[in-house]
Amino acid sequence: MRVAMKLGDAGLSVRTVAMRFPHVLNRVADAWGDPAAVTEVMADLMVDRRGGRRGFPPDALEELHALREVCAVRRNTNADRPSLR
Repeated sequence: MRVAMKLGDAGLSVRTVAMRFPHVLNRVADAWGDPAAVTEVMADLMVDRRGGRRGFPPDALEELHALREVCAVRRNTNADRPSLR
């Protein structure tokens, strides 16, 4: 499963999101190599821009928040590295 391979380095359980919202986890996994893109995807998931969304159940929301924190740490760590351009 591509999600498990890409997100495995996070060391987090995303079982609830994977089981109940695989399309959400696939969006995160597709952006995982670019911390800025993950930040955008996570912001889009957390804010109801279309109106009428029910939101995520608490266990899925907890997993998404944990992924967002891992991404923030990765983004800050990468910001300290010199650019190769």
